[in-house]
Amino acid sequence: MFITNSDVYTQNLNIKTYTYKDGLPTHSFFDAVQDTTGRMWFACSKGLTVYDGFEWKFLSVDEGVPMANYIKIELDDEGRIWALPKTPTNSIIFRDKNEWRKIPPILNSSVTLDMKMWGSSSNPKISVISRDSIFVFNGIKWDSYTNSFPESTLFFSIDFSNDQLYVSTSTGLYIMLKENFKINKVSLKFQADESILSIYTRPNANNTDIYILTNYAIYEYTNNEINLILENFNISTSLEYQHFFLAVDQFDNFYFGNDIITFHYNNRNKMFQLLGKSLNDKSFGASGVYLDRENNKWITTFRGIVKLSNSPFFSFYKSDGLLSNEVSSIEQFDDGRLIIGHNEGFSILTNYSFNKYMFDNYNEFFNQDSRVLDMVNFNSEIYFTAAKLGFGKWSNNNIIKWEIKNSNYQFLTLKNFKDELLVYKIDTLFKFKDNNLSVYSTFNHKSRIGAREITVVKNDIILIATNGIGLIKINNRYNNSVIKSYYNDYNNAYAIFEQNDSTILVGTKGGLCKIQDSILVPYSIKNLAINEPIYFIEAGNKPGSIWFGLDKGAIYCEDGKARRYDPNSGLAGYETNRHAGFLDSKGNFWIGTDNGLSMFAAGNEDIIPPKPLIDILYLEDREFNKFDLRNKIQLDYNHNSFAIHFRCLSFIDESNIKFFPKLLDSDGEVIEEFETKEKSARFSNLLPGSYRIELSAINSNSINSNVISSNIITVDSPFYYSIWFFILIIGGLVFIGFSVQKSISQKKYAKLLEKEVKERTSELEKVEELKSKAIYENIENDRKRISRDLHDGLGQILTSAKLKLETFQLSKSIDDKQFSGSLDLIKNTGQTLRKIVHNLHPLEIEKYGLAVSIEMMCNEMNNDSPIKIVSQIGNYSRRLSKKNEVMVFRIVQEALNNAIRHSNAKEINLIFWESIGNLHITIIDDGCGFDLADKLDAKIKGRHFGLVNINQRANFIGADLVISSKINLGTTIKLEVPFNE
Repeated sequence: MFITNSDVYTQNLNIKTYTYKDGLPTHSFFDAVQDTTGRMWFACSKGLTVYDGFEWKFLSVDEGVPMANYIKIELDDEGRIWALPKTPTNSIIFRDKNEWRKIPPILNSSVTLDMKMWGSSSNPKISVISRDSIFVFNGIKWDSYTNSFPESTLFFSIDFSNDQLYVSTSTGLYIMLKENFKINKVSLKFQADESILSIYTRPNANNTDIYILTNYAIYEYTNNEINLILENFNISTSLEYQHFFLAVDQFDNFYFGNDIITFHYNNRNKMFQLLGKSLNDKSFGASGVYLDRENNKWITTFRGIVKLSNSPFFSFYKSDGLLSNEVSSIEQFDDGRLIIGHNEGFSILTNYSFNKYMFDNYNEFFNQDSRVLDMVNFNSEIYFTAAKLGFGKWSNNNIIKWEIKNSNYQFLTLKNFKDELLVYKIDTLFKFKDNNLSVYSTFNHKSRIGAREITVVKNDIILIATNGIGLIKINNRYNNSVIKSYYNDYNNAYAIFEQNDSTILVGTKGGLCKIQDSILVPYSIKNLAINEPIYFIEAGNKPGSIWFGLDKGAIYCEDGKARRYDPNSGLAGYETNRHAGFLDSKGNFWIGTDNGLSMFAAGNEDIIPPKPLIDILYLEDREFNKFDLRNKIQLDYNHNSFAIHFRCLSFIDESNIKFFPKLLDSDGEVIEEFETKEKSARFSNLLPGSYRIELSAINSNSINSNVISSNIITVDSPFYYSIWFFILIIGGLVFIGFSVQKSISQKKYAKLLEKEVKERTSELEKVEELKSKAIYENIENDRKRISRDLHDGLGQILTSAKLKLETFQLSKSIDDKQFSGSLDLIKNTGQTLRKIVHNLHPLEIEKYGLAVSIEMMCNEMNNDSPIKIVSQIGNYSRRLSKKNEVMVFRIVQEALNNAIRHSNAKEINLIFWESIGNLHITIIDDGCGFDLADKLDAKIKGRHFGLVNINQRANFIGADLVISSKINLGTTIKLEVPFNE
């Protein structure tokens, strides 16, 4: 069913608009130029602005730039920036060796319009025009050449090329010679009243191509011949007050207009449109267009700056006339028209105008059922498969004839083979000839076999790419086999392509493969490895070139060099479709995506994009000192951490540039490397030695910069690594040794006395230690005896009382309430008795051992305390003596009680483990902590007995005790008890 017809306004433009929000100082801009480092300079109503891809910088009076309304900015052959003010009484300024200079103003002129530089630094020549005058600065003064032109001539623009100044005027095109300033009129076969509004010169190998803009047409003037490029438009209604411009890029895109309106025309594809349509502003006017080294177009306007990034694609969308953005397949009629398949029907492209056709029974909720999966031109008619709708053909009179309609199984793909058409349906390959469909071959498999592509290769072998078992190979209709891989993703195949050397490439879910010994194996084309799904593989316009359609763009490969394209470089969408890569009869390559249709025009593959310009700006140490990396840098050891700052000048998409800084040592070995989108990188804590920085970048079009390198960066060794320091140390040691030796003889007797005193002191300490041990042993024996008596005496009495009271409770004559209360009291008394017994002497140690006793104590404290106690009891195969186990138990008990009472902790962790010669216990709480020095002082003064008891018990058994604590960071107690007592 016919839907509608639409004229096409294609887009091969990635548009970025810069305004106040991006950092512009004003909204009125008039001209642009790129300097030799790659930075962009702009003339605006307030002065000059420079942009390096990261930052907009307005140059004010402080930087030496007088405030003025600058209308033109130029770069001379020596890399100097020149700026022309609109008012002729203001001086022209130029930047020479980072210093701004002036030349005398013109004075006797109306408002200036254009400026061109020529000559040398010693003898500069500057040409300036206003609407009614032309001047040349000869290095000393301004000379007027207005009288060399017919009276009342209006001047519009000037351009300089091949030592000649071209002047466009209301009376024609003129040339001023560099040698003698002689002016000649160019003989053009125009209508007598046709003014030359603007010119654009482009030098070629032998001459200069001059593009000429008039009010109604654009011409090319080359080798004294004039050729019409475009006509039948009207650019102006007032020649006296408007500013005109023309620019032509390497893809033959023409940008032209004036302050009110701007046009875009592509001479290769003959497509013409208002540039404002792409910007949603039909009245979009501009003051000029500048082409940078990457072919980006910088359009200066009264509303800011518009950048059109270079794109080799022309893209078409539903808004341009496509039936829908999803493009599933592409084919071409014999007359050159393109037919584009969608989920719901077809689009026919004729001279960049679309006709749209939708299937009668299309259901948007089940659009995959009607998807046009494949098309082929067979006997001058387009045959297609449309999933479950069936298999049909599209004739030249735009009528669809269904060969099979509304099939239960999807028709998937087809191929022209020996004047027959091969058609694949689930598990079956058909041949179609003379309007008859017959079975060619069938396949038996445990699951249904779906196919993505049929290809006929050398010796008429048929290969079918399947969705799970690899490739089906058919030698004849009765002999077929399977070519597969050991890797499942390679068996999920989409595309098959036979190269000139008979290598068969296979695009799979897992990436690029080839057939080798009847097996699918991974494959690289001259180091190009693709490890992502490949949906189509098609030949390009150049011999041996190949296009790969991916789920994240497309790759063009020629002579082993690959270029990747995605929406950042102008491709309509990310995901390509498996029968949507097509080379038309004109050499244009078409790519169907999930978001539109793109055309890569023939000839674009010959244009090699320039590499991004990369520069290391400076090194900055931790004290913010800056160093020039072009010079050798020496840093002391205390400044062994630094940052490098860099930039990459690529304006295709300056927000999507990746940097790859690399730190190398003096031997060239890589110390550190990484990827970043930041414009700086930090390297920290470098060891003494010599280093070098290498840096590269890649822009949004996957174009790599050159690798640049810094000078040597040396980190000095610390002073104690130097020779003089070792000499000083050795000398000091010799002096100390001599002094010690001398004093030995003098102090020998004193040492003997000191030794005797120490021995006596040691004996006294041992006596005191024995006394302390005896006291502690007596105390423990008393506790043990009291514990045993309480348990065996009072414990048994209370138990008997409890049994009798329980007997009385069974009697009906007893008051139950009174009796129950008495019974509960006795029960509680028994529990209290058990705790007293346990505290006097932990019987569990003798019964269960130290480890179990500590774990039981932790469990009991967990029940009685709001603080969570977590115990981790490890292996305890060797045992301490009984008295030492009791002492360890008391230490742990005291430490836990201290933490519960004073720490305000949420959790206490106890870790108990055994090493070869020692028992280790660590107690950690997350409480308030304390100042250990204050605690020790308090201990001396008689407070904090808990720490005193813990320390004394540890000394008693010869254990090492370490207590560490900080305010608000908790407390840790570590106890290490030796087994060899």
